[in-house]
Amino acid sequence: TCQVTVKQPSTAAVFNPGEVIITTGGTYKPVVTLTPANSTDDITSWVTKNSAVATVDQTGVITGKSGGEAWIIATATSGKTALLHVYV
Repeated sequence: TCQVTVKQPSTAAVFNPGEVIITTGGTYKPVVTLTPANSTDDITSWVTKNSAVATVDQTGVITGKSGGEAWIIATATSGKTALLHVYV
């Protein structure tokens, strides 16, 4: 017998909500929604575009560092990205 596994790549990735406010020293674990709902993708990387304001670890936990704005980018296996606007 032969087993076939069909992978369903995502066609879109979005944060919900698309922006958050966190305090200096506070943390937040965002939710990324992948579509279609039966997507087999995982989030494979998390990146901050302003580490002086907010950092993000490889599990997606964001930590506020100082007052300002930052963008967090989550990338799915398919290469689709989601952007989160963070205010600290």
